[in-house]
Amino acid sequence: MAKDDDLDAWDDAMGEAEAPKIGANKELLRKAMALNPALRNGAVDSTVLLDQLQQAKSGQAVKGAPGQKGQAVPNDARSLTEVVRELKQELEEKKKAIAAERAALDQRERELRPALCDRFIDAVLDIDPNMTSPKTAYLLKQEKPFLDNVGFNTQKLVERESKKR
Repeated sequence: MAKDDDLDAWDDAMGEAEAPKIGANKELLRKAMALNPALRNGAVDSTVLLDQLQQAKSGQAVKGAPGQKGQAVPNDARSLTEVVRELKQELEEKKKAIAAERAALDQRERELRPALCDRFIDAVLDIDPNMTSPKTAYLLKQEKPFLDNVGFNTQKLVERESKKR
């Protein structure tokens, strides 16, 4: 028997009755999406796919159907615009927080220099109060950049010495 003969036999068995209508349910659509990852990658869920099938059956243009250009598929009511807006806001908030941290660190550094200068002056007054040692003179010359950075000078040494007395 040929294929056409098989079809004719089926038609004869059905008689004049219409061919059975096959509908789509959500479970069947979920299975179809599991078999076709392109549907899932297009952010289509079974509800959207079922709506598209019903629109196609009724002859309406299917909105957001996969493969149609220029139409976006809805994505859980979030848009890229909202994502970008949120990321911009997060960036600005973090930049402000970092700027505040940077300002606090700068303040700590400014407070550190005078404290280090005072500690050096105290050490000089304990070790060589008259600064007569050649080692002291050599050290002051060798470490001049550091001592300038912390704000040391002989005037501060003399002022601190007079306060201690």
